[in-house]
Amino acid sequence: MRAWVLVTLCCFASVTAQDELEARNDTVMSSNERVSTPLVLLEVRKAFGVVSPRDRDHNILKVLLEEHRPLVNVTQWELQMNGESYAFTDDDPMQTELEFGAELTDTDEIIITATNDKNVFLGAVLAVLEIRDMKSRVARVGGKYDSAMSSLRVATGKLEQVQVEDKECKEENSPCYYLLTQLPENVPRCVDIERQQDLGVVRHCDDSITSFREIPERVILNLSGDVLTVEANFTTSPSKVEVVVFDTKEPSNVFSPEGYECRVKGEPRQMSHVCHQQLTGGKDLAGISVLVVSLDREGFVLESRIDVYEGKGISENSSNKGVIVGAVIGVLCAIALIAGIFVYVKGKKETTSRSTQSRASNKYEKTATTEPPPAQEEA
Repeated sequence: MRAWVLVTLCCFASVTAQDELEARNDTVMSSNERVSTPLVLLEVRKAFGVVSPRDRDHNILKVLLEEHRPLVNVTQWELQMNGESYAFTDDDPMQTELEFGAELTDTDEIIITATNDKNVFLGAVLAVLEIRDMKSRVARVGGKYDSAMSSLRVATGKLEQVQVEDKECKEENSPCYYLLTQLPENVPRCVDIERQQDLGVVRHCDDSITSFREIPERVILNLSGDVLTVEANFTTSPSKVEVVVFDTKEPSNVFSPEGYECRVKGEPRQMSHVCHQQLTGGKDLAGISVLVVSLDREGFVLESRIDVYEGKGISENSSNKGVIVGAVIGVLCAIALIAGIFVYVKGKKETTSRSTQSRASNKYEKTATTEPPPAQEEA
């Protein structure tokens, strides 16, 4: 009996939920005229807008619909999400790709409608699904994107991994830095979301990549043993700073600890920032490159800068060359020592040479040759 009651309640709940969903669809689809074309939502993608004042904000929402019957005389599309409405104007009756000036935030449903110039509904879809921020962050660092060579920071967020073409950033290794190498222009991160009532799957993707912003002033470094101290002036106060120290000739050789965090000295969240990092190697390198990255509390990259710093010498045509304070003192001391040895040896050689010449001169004076007597004339 109890089992029968439970089954009855479950069936009743399922029917009730289905009826409610259909009723809501009817409400959406019958404001002015009964909708003749139901639409199917396949994919939602968030991306950066071209004119965004802060391009780390996702202010473009791209929607992909399943192919449908022609929506004759369609002129306007509308997206409703979290109580807000967004419009997209397009008169293509077969349109399946829509783009709205909206931020895709956490939501439990998305409503999309298509109307004509008389505001008559031509098509609609109500997608009840759970969309949540993946917390995945991808940013250009050290320089602008170049198809031949660039650098990228990838944080997986809630994802187990992020694929960067043939490269894979796993959650346990996040954040991942890809330095001075060939990288793709796009790094989509996608998950499949089940719609309620087994109405199919909607693909949720994040295509956003934070573009490069440079730290305006050269970063000052001080290397004492294995401890690197970093002094940087940011235009925006960061919540966190990461530093990646790597071999200039072999960027895959990284000498910073896991996580790359540069621990703050003094008051945090200041425009003028001082932090330090315990390196894992690289003291004997001819030169190292240092990437400094500032982040906000949501994990977005604010600014970054990459420079080459001289240790025992670096090629003259390297850009952004600098000198590590601790290293240059050692170099100067070494130069001074070498110069002193050179002067000492040279002075000793000159003294020895003069002494030898003096002894040789005395020797030849003592054994001076005498000219033969002049020949006598014959009488």
